[in-house]
Amino acid sequence: MTNTLFRFRDIAVAAFGSSLFFSTGDAAVLPMIALSARADGDFSAAARAMSSIGGPRRIGTFVGPFPGAGSPANVLPRLASGRPRAS
Repeated sequence: MTNTLFRFRDIAVAAFGSSLFFSTGDAAVLPMIALSARADGDFSAAARAMSSIGGPRRIGTFVGPFPGAGSPANVLPRLASGRPRAS
């Protein structure tokens, strides 16, 4: 068994890459939905409401995987002390 330190950089792409990819696509689609609603005759307020709902949803989608990385109560003290991760 080797003693290697846990580095967040090693898992960052695997943990957050899919969320970032989804959020980027979602950000591209939501304004188009609002614009098409406006073109179909909906009120501008309804189109703006559709766009504003998407912002918090995108943030939640990106931040959602953070708890899956491990309990902050366990991971953060270990990172601060420089102790290796238990296997």
